Amino acid sequence: PDTWNGTYTGNPNLHVKIVDYGTDLGITASLANALLYYSAATKKYGVFDEAAKNLAKELLDRMWNLYRDDKGLSAPEKRGDYKRFFEQEVYIPAGWTGKMPNGDVIKSGVKFIDIRSKYKQDPDWQKLVSAYNAGEAPEFRYHRFWAQCDIAIANATYEILFGNQ
Repeated sequence: PDTWNGTYTGNPNLHVKIVDYGTDLGITASLANALLYYSAATKKYGVFDEAAKNLAKELLDRMWNLYRDDKGLSAPEKRGDYKRFFEQEVYIPAGWTGKMPNGDVIKSGVKFIDIRSKYKQDPDWQKLVSAYNAGEAPEFRYHRFWAQCDIAIANATYEILFGNQ
């Protein structure tokens, strides 16, 4: 990027490359929320932008219809960083040892999973191991608290601002 000097240059040397795509329901809900407030403001203070309200409703409805499961709303997500469970060494200074509360031995050279063995009791553990052994990124559905909150807030916002329509 350009060095800041107080004048607009358009950053002609700034470039980006998209390397991956994903589906983020929390961001989608945040966008729906913004569209709803924008639409409500245009209705109150100017020419009603019903298209913004309709787009927000469409986003909320599609999330509900396409991504609902027994725990909430979530999208399948592949995460290649899980390989660190098996490959990344946890730094333990030479000569230091100890035990985790569950008895896992802490010593130089351990991998993440060596001191977090409770993960092996997770119902999806074998799915993770199989994906790692196949050289693939495992796919899970994450129900992140912030995203669930944004989804709930956007749905509530729709009801508060446009529920009677």
